[in-house]
Amino acid sequence: MGRFDQKMREVERSLAQLTGNKAQAARFRKGLEQKIQQAAVKALPKIAEKLVKGGHAGWANDPDVPGGAVLVERGTGCVLQDPKGKVIQRKTPVSHPPTPGISEAAFIQHLKDAGNELFVPYMYLDDQNHVTVGIGSLLEDAAEAKLLKFVKRGTNKRAHPKHIENAFNKIQNSGLAGKIHTVFKPLTSIEISEAVAVNKASNDMQSFLNELKQQRFFKELDSFPVSAKMGLLDMIYTLGLTKLLARFKVFNPVVQRRDWKMAAIESSRSSVKDSRNQIVRQWFEEAARQEPFGVNMFCNKRIDLFFQ
Repeated sequence: MGRFDQKMREVERSLAQLTGNKAQAARFRKGLEQKIQQAAVKALPKIAEKLVKGGHAGWANDPDVPGGAVLVERGTGCVLQDPKGKVIQRKTPVSHPPTPGISEAAFIQHLKDAGNELFVPYMYLDDQNHVTVGIGSLLEDAAEAKLLKFVKRGTNKRAHPKHIENAFNKIQNSGLAGKIHTVFKPLTSIEISEAVAVNKASNDMQSFLNELKQQRFFKELDSFPVSAKMGLLDMIYTLGLTKLLARFKVFNPVVQRRDWKMAAIESSRSSVKDSRNQIVRQWFEEAARQEPFGVNMFCNKRIDLFFQ
């Protein structure tokens, strides 16, 4: 029960005690509520302006009405309604300017930190049975492996494409998915340098970011807070686009609504360490502090003129 309803009930009870007529008190309360609601609707533009100016609320793009915006409470994202329960809207959308891009060096350092993605110079199988190399870079097939500058271990001599293909197939068919990466070292004699691994990770980053922007959930990626971009990139880096879209049914729409607080809650992955999940959650929480006016479709609050 809201403060408005509580006050109205108090008025009704007080009047009933004074007059001894509960029915009359109820009719008086109903009439008073109608007058207050009518006054509130007329004053709504000024109330909204006051809330926005004071930083208590802000406009966020309406996910249900493209090209429009709804008034939401700061931090919670609760959609504000007038006293009659109608969502407070405006016809013009919110314009989000572009934000700085992700620092490749910072993200790659994140991948290395705390053992998130150790630099492994030779091919190995991750726990999802994907052939991987370098700084957690997945290799879709032997053709992709051949694009990297593999050299014979202990030398700087370029590995022959057929040698790379054979090594890829040997790792892929080893049946050792999820084993510690050192067990794969004896299976091949070719490696990449850390410089090649960093370049591969950098190229993967750009490919992932481009993939994200092609999806309706993330089409405004360029204007997302930098910390939100980092969180999304880490998720697609470990999941790939297909799993991100297929398994995160709540996360993706809340990102589209820029509800970073909920995105933080829904960003957890079972395939990575808790420490890595915690880092990503903190990134989305930082985004919520930077941009506190996302839309939380699970929460509505009514503006109460009489007790503003």
